Amino acid sequence: MVETGREIFSNAAPAGQGRTRLPTLTGGIVGAFAVALVVWLATDWTRATVLAEHATHTQQQLSLVVSGLRSELKKYELLPEVLSRNEKIIRLLESEGELRAVDEANRFLAAINASIGAAATYVMDRDGLTVAASNWDDPRPFVGKNFAFRPYFREALRGETGRYFALGTTSGERGYYFARPVQAAMEVIGVTVVKMSLADIEAAWAGSSDVVAVTDYDGVIFVTSRPEWRFRTFGHLTEEARERIRGSRQYEGARIEPLEVVGERPAGAGEARLVTLRDEVVGAAGGRARDLSFLAQSTRLDVPRWVVHVLSDARDLRERVVFSGALALFASIILALAGLTLWQRRRNLGQQLAHQRMVEDVLRRSRADLERRVRERTAALTEANEQLDRKVVELECAQADLRLAQDELIQAAKLAAIGQMSAGISHELNQPLSAIRSFADNARVLLERERHAAVDENLETISELTERMGHITGQLKTFARKSVDKHEAVSLRAAIERVLLLLSSRAQSEDIEIETRICEREPVVRADGIRIEQVMLNLVKNAMDAVQGTNRRRVRVEIEHQSEWVTFRVTDSGPGIPPENLENVFEPFFTTKEKGEGLGLGLSISFGIVKDHGGTIRAESSSDGGACFTVRLPAVDGEEQAA
Repeated sequence: MVETGREIFSNAAPAGQGRTRLPTLTGGIVGAFAVALVVWLATDWTRATVLAEHATHTQQQLSLVVSGLRSELKKYELLPEVLSRNEKIIRLLESEGELRAVDEANRFLAAINASIGAAATYVMDRDGLTVAASNWDDPRPFVGKNFAFRPYFREALRGETGRYFALGTTSGERGYYFARPVQAAMEVIGVTVVKMSLADIEAAWAGSSDVVAVTDYDGVIFVTSRPEWRFRTFGHLTEEARERIRGSRQYEGARIEPLEVVGERPAGAGEARLVTLRDEVVGAAGGRARDLSFLAQSTRLDVPRWVVHVLSDARDLRERVVFSGALALFASIILALAGLTLWQRRRNLGQQLAHQRMVEDVLRRSRADLERRVRERTAALTEANEQLDRKVVELECAQADLRLAQDELIQAAKLAAIGQMSAGISHELNQPLSAIRSFADNARVLLERERHAAVDENLETISELTERMGHITGQLKTFARKSVDKHEAVSLRAAIERVLLLLSSRAQSEDIEIETRICEREPVVRADGIRIEQVMLNLVKNAMDAVQGTNRRRVRVEIEHQSEWVTFRVTDSGPGIPPENLENVFEPFFTTKEKGEGLGLGLSISFGIVKDHGGTIRAESSSDGGACFTVRLPAVDGEEQAA
């Protein structure tokens, strides 16, 4: 009977394996298609999202650039009209070159030009000859030069306002010209001209991460944030346009060549388009040949006859799409492997149960047969069988408990990881997002006040904060894992200056006094600068939160360099920390703030960052009654700092 049972068991296993081959193959094919679909959907969604972000950004930049250009042009537009009515200018033209009138007009134009900051201001007679100019005493004056070939002169003779951009044939400098006729006795006797320099406009664009270019209606770039694009075209000029440019000597001496546009196609909804330029135009890093892509938007101005373009670098589009696809692929593979593991375990469990039932059936039949044959040994065999049954039951219970414990442990680990990752990312990005919103609001006010240099600084800071956010999301780790971030020499002086800059607006609005005491010796530590700044930001912000509602709102920041350690200390004049809470302040989700004002993760994250850097962080009550947080980090020695 035992031999028969063994034969039944050996035949059953291959049969079961044969029945599962087809479902396994089908499941694998379906899983592969599901993974491919998830990756495609993720990359397609990411591409559309990034394009929409770029389109919104470039549209906003385009509006700002157009507003700035129109504002700058309005400063000079009415001046030729005012000059055309001036008695000195009329007397000059009526005197037909009388020396005293010329000298008086020259000095008058020089004074006017200096006060408005124009490139040049001058007066021409009906034949286009310059009879007086603000640069009369320069080495290359306009006086005596004939500009009758310029379109703005001909437009002014017709009684219109002349507008024209060109390279100066005398000065060789770019400028935008405004011209108005001078009339006496209902007759045009001359033309007043103001030449506006565009150098300041280009200087305001220099710090922008976007490319700004202004072209005429023929497509020639004459103002741009990229000097190497100047006097290039986005397309090929027609022969008619070239003849017109040569006739007016608009770009005399400039070599007008087209930019090599590799490709251009629409970028989603709206007028945005993706433009690819050859690397010989924009310069390839390290000498490696590659094309660069931009997301471009343009607007056409009627007065002046310009086309304004803003091109935003689209390099991160491919990077984010690839990252999204890789992330989706990784997540899909993990889920597929998890499902396969569960299915395999269930299958193995079924085989084990079937095997166990088969063994038990064989044992029962064997035991019954033996009982019939040897009744005198029934007692001993019964006891042995009962012991075997108990062992089988214990084994089943142990296996069930083990499976349950493993499932609970895996689920707990997944939930903990997801919770820590979500909370960490939310808290890490909250501060830069607040700073970006503050700088953007400031930029709007500065634009209304026409403080373009300050706007440029705000936009550059916003760009840096955005890069910082990308760096944070790429390097953020959970509390349970050690960071492998790149450590380098970091000056805590520079770090706290950047942190206080982010919080300065809030400190002023809430009337909070921030006192800094930094040692003379440069406090340098080896650390991840972004994460150390986050620790500083958390501590200083918590201190500012603590002094809200108090009469004396004061936060003191101290940095000391003592031997092998650098100490960073933040003290506030708030109510302090109750003694019973001192041991809990660094635990995750512990907070004394009102509901909705904080998750209680800032100090916990700071504790993990400092610990990963080989330092310590301590909380205590200060002698003045407020709270005091002290961070100690290993200092960089002199040789390493010098290197």
